Amino acid sequence: MNSLILKNCTISDANHPEPREGKHILIENEWIKEIEDQPIKSNSADSIDLKGKTVIPGLIDAHCHIILSDLNISNTDSIPPTLATAMSTKLMREMLFRGFTSIRDAAGADWGLKSAQEQGFILGPKLWIAGRSLSQTGGHGDFRKRTQAYPEPCGCSSGAALTSRIADGLSEVRHAARDELRLGANQIKAMVSGGVASPHDPIWNIQYSSEELKAIVEEAHHWNTYVMAHAYSPEAISHALNCGVRTIEHANLIDAETARLAVEKEAYIKSLEICKSSGVKIGFGTDLLGPLHYQQLNEFEVRSEALNAFEIFESATKTNAEILGMKGKLGEVSTGAYADLLVLEGNPLENIGTLKENSFEMIIQNGKVIKNMITHERNLT
Repeated sequence: MNSLILKNCTISDANHPEPREGKHILIENEWIKEIEDQPIKSNSADSIDLKGKTVIPGLIDAHCHIILSDLNISNTDSIPPTLATAMSTKLMREMLFRGFTSIRDAAGADWGLKSAQEQGFILGPKLWIAGRSLSQTGGHGDFRKRTQAYPEPCGCSSGAALTSRIADGLSEVRHAARDELRLGANQIKAMVSGGVASPHDPIWNIQYSSEELKAIVEEAHHWNTYVMAHAYSPEAISHALNCGVRTIEHANLIDAETARLAVEKEAYIKSLEICKSSGVKIGFGTDLLGPLHYQQLNEFEVRSEALNAFEIFESATKTNAEILGMKGKLGEVSTGAYADLLVLEGNPLENIGTLKENSFEMIIQNGKVIKNMITHERNLT
């Protein structure tokens, strides 16, 4: 059994409005075993004196694309899956060292990448995968050229085939949803509106009929999971919510009436000011592509224009843990939670600017120390 004691630390998480000083944390294997006010004695555990430094839960990004390594998504058609996978391992490693110990991939990553991370072949965040997103013909996941008649890119030679699949009609969407779940998807992603990255569908376009979308939601429900929907306009968002979709991705054009519907449906959304004023639970997702992933931590500063530090921190930890179905296990520093922890100076509950590149002196994932800049303070009890 691997054991580690973090001595004399200040704990900050979204379960408490104020930091908790003078705490001692016992980690056993991948779990937080104890949190005490008094020093913890152990004959087998290593001990690190943090001297008042802050311990926070590992960050969670609920909208990533680790397979999309090019700003122009259509270019992935010329990237073989082997190269796309190799590039994704670099992105995952960099995310972990930015403090993101868990991510929800919003189409592209598969069971193989998830398993590789779990088995230790890849150093990176834990993955919750959507597999390939479901798109109607001519929808946001249909990247074919107008001159291209065949149904989809061949999965054996194209990175584009990793990100989406075309399904139309009740039988096809049920088959597609069931197949992605069979392939290991943690949740299903459906394209419900046009977007800014697809070639032919305008952003105001509403995609999938109510019958088709309800069928997708039903299939996800049968697997005890949910549907995340790409949707921009109020009409598309309302359409998704009324069909049972649980999380809305983007929602940039949402209005107050639609936000109130999201509250009624107990849904989660990424948009900010309108959702905050309506009481919608706001998740944290960056949706960055390829070379822009280095901006991942800058999302905190961007959100500070609309949300306060506590609200932003909560979205990237506690709220995102709820989205992943991991309430009490991720996104908080508490007994029984995974030991996914970050150590830094300062208090992100008051100053979200403390969450920046190279600010983490220690990164712990599943109880294993991934990064440690304070080894000189290490001692054995």
